[in-house]
Amino acid sequence: MRDEAPHTLLTPLTYAEISAHLSIHFVTVAKVFKALRKASIIDKKPGTITVLYPDELRRIADGKERLIYKEKN
Repeated sequence: MRDEAPHTLLTPLTYAEISAHLSIHFVTVAKVFKALRKASIIDKKPGTITVLYPDELRRIADGKERLIYKEKN
């Protein structure tokens, strides 16, 4: 069950632009987005990102929940 209605965001920014703004490597940004998609928190289509579970995304952003985005070797 969803916490709220989905939020669709137009994303004119690339992973490289997001990474520059956050001062992290663009590969890290790509891995985080991949993990968010895999966890079904977001849905990504060309030019848009839909946040399916905003409360879950907020918990991750607030550090209350952990998102595993690094693959174990």
